[in-house]
Amino acid sequence: MIHPEQDHNESAHRILLALDYVHDKAILEAAALLAKSMRASLQAIFVEDEELRRVAQLPFTCEIGFGSAVIRRMELTRLERDLKNHATELQRMLRRNAALNRVKWSFSVTRGSLPAAALTATEADVYILPRRGSGYPEQPRHVPGVIATLLDGSPQSLHALEVAVTLSNHIPLHIFIPASEQGDVLRDRAMPLLERLQHTALFIPIDDTSPETIAINVRTLRASLLVLGYAERYRDPDVLESLQTATGTPLILAN
Repeated sequence: MIHPEQDHNESAHRILLALDYVHDKAILEAAALLAKSMRASLQAIFVEDEELRRVAQLPFTCEIGFGSAVIRRMELTRLERDLKNHATELQRMLRRNAALNRVKWSFSVTRGSLPAAALTATEADVYILPRRGSGYPEQPRHVPGVIATLLDGSPQSLHALEVAVTLSNHIPLHIFIPASEQGDVLRDRAMPLLERLQHTALFIPIDDTSPETIAINVRTLRASLLVLGYAERYRDPDVLESLQTATGTPLILAN
């Protein structure tokens, strides 16, 4: 199903917001704020996990009730009802945030698995992926803390920096750079942007810019959001899934 709503302004930019069972108010607010800043449309996709639906149909699958710790059989009909209710609540929250920021938006539901379902849905300037959860509707979570991004010299990483700066109002921003002369050059390139937006950031040199090293540093910082350029190394859904599993944060990819 698709529920589009818009104001009178058409936008050439698009942000794709992937949603699942993790109820994350902060990421919805961040997506709407970013869409307003970029003058972009906000396209949200709620992804029903096909693997979870398959598991729910197995005869001996059980679940433990949140809060009650009661063990009960997992049933597809109850799962479908929970998913429908969850999607309806997310759509309501999206509508409210989009209206507050006066951005064009749409909401649809599909089946598949993240992050592949989001990255193949449509071309976008920015992809927002939810924190990897347990695979079943969760309680609301609020994301405080630190925003981390990587500046590696690619055009995508420069766009990622702009996105991170936009979202880091009153939130500490930490920028990973190579621990080399290249890192010094990149720091100098980033400073005019930070000064123009009257923003400060902490630059953190790292030995290499591999996903594994990034994940280690994100965990060390206890960052609540990771923003990366959508470069070639991150176009593999398996790499993204491993990265998000290791960091436990939402992930924003900027083209």
